[in-house]
This record gives sequence, structure tokens and C-alpha cells, in this order.
Amino acid sequence: MSVAGACETIARMAELEEFKPTAESQKRFDDLRLSCRVWAALSKSPETRSAGIQVTADGGDVLIRGSVGSSKALESIPRIAAAVEGVKSLRCEAGLGTDWYW
Repeated sequence: MSVAGACETIARMAELEEFKPTAESQKRFDDLRLSCRVWAALSKSPETRSAGIQVTADGGDVLIRGSVGSSKALESIPRIAAAVEGVKSLRCEAGLGTDWYW
């Protein structure tokens, strides 16, 4: 099979019903996209880029967990995360220090 033929086959397969998004898959995608956007915003900030955090989102409700190295970073997380478009509510369960666990 040629490369062009393989590309055509994949493009046609993507049009099949089983590859179309469902309401559930679209919600999961939107939640993942929001959590990635929040994580990226925190990673770009010099105050929070070294934080060991995990970000999850559910319909605009964002949860941040993990640990940070300074109180300044801990104070900055809610401000930075809340500024991301799509965040409706924010819960920060991050703690100070490397041995902080929930």
C-alpha cells in the first residue's frame, strides 16, 4: 500500500460512526484540555514552575494537588489558575514541602 493510499484509508475510517465524538467523550476532552491549560499556566510562571502538582478538571471545577517549595508559590497557585479561561471553581490541596501528601 502506498503512503497516499494509507492516508486515504485512515481519513475514510475517521468518518465512520464509531470514531465520531459522543457527549461523554467531548466532556472528557474538554476536561483534559482545561486541566492542561491550567497546568501550562502554572508551569510558565516563575513562581510556580517548579511545583510538583497534578491538575484535574470536571466541568470547569478544577482541583490542584501536590507540593510546592515555597509559601509564595502556594499563594500564587490559586491566582494563576483562576485566571485561566474556563475555570469556574478552584480547589487547591497543594502543600508546602516535598513530603506533603494528601
